[in-house]
Amino acid sequence: MNETNFVLDQFVGRFHPVFVHLPIGFLLLLALLELLALRPNSKHLSSASRAILIASVPVTLGAALTGWLLAENGGYNEAVLFQHRWAGVAVAVGAVALLVAHQRHQVRLYRWLLLIVVALIALAGHQGGSLTHGTGFLGRYAPGPLRGLLGGGKSATAQDGSAFAAVIQPIFDRSCTSCHNADKVKGGLRMDTHELLLKGGDNGPVLVAGKSAESELLRRIQLPLDDDDHMPPDGKPQPTLDELAVLTWWIDAGAPADKSVADLNPSAEIQRLLPTLGRAATQD
Repeated sequence: MNETNFVLDQFVGRFHPVFVHLPIGFLLLLALLELLALRPNSKHLSSASRAILIASVPVTLGAALTGWLLAENGGYNEAVLFQHRWAGVAVAVGAVALLVAHQRHQVRLYRWLLLIVVALIALAGHQGGSLTHGTGFLGRYAPGPLRGLLGGGKSATAQDGSAFAAVIQPIFDRSCTSCHNADKVKGGLRMDTHELLLKGGDNGPVLVAGKSAESELLRRIQLPLDDDDHMPPDGKPQPTLDELAVLTWWIDAGAPADKSVADLNPSAEIQRLLPTLGRAATQD
């Protein structure tokens, strides 16, 4: 693929978020109406099915096409992408089959197809969420037992009270890991674990332990928002000034994985900032 075609494909592909929510809404609305129409006094609701189906088909095909093109950019977990991509194609084929079955008054086939399409939407949506936000996004901040059930992993306080787990990783989770995780590895960089963060990406290390002024991570965060090299991209949650100060402190302290806040001897100013962050750190 030449550069012009690649840019064009990516331009079209980035319309995927515009298209993808429409078929989800249309097809789930269709399923709801058909379910309600099973009641004797609500049969009239099924009369809207044809119009919803006709509207669903082009946007579902558009979502599948734009999603396919967007994926060509790379940087995604191949296994999750494979499932998401083909589940999306199956939803598009299913929408066309639903319209044909409805037009031919094949009620039994139509209802079975609708059930299958709803299941495929759930699968495609789950995998799409994992690609966009990372595995465990739904359960990351879930309370108690729900965290493990939803794949959110352990809480920060369960990881030996390290400054990285309690303070630094939550900053990355809010602003960075949606693009730099196991399922979506932009620029070859992962920021969901300490080891992979230190490893860096395609352009080398993003931080230099003990030297925040030489760390590419902080340089990019502090670039103007409209600079092409600024990270996170415009539209993503940006680190606050307090978070930037804490990141600078942690890197200058050697960017350790397992030392507690107390071990790193924070200044009075850093101690003041820590409780204001998303997760307060303990010095015990």
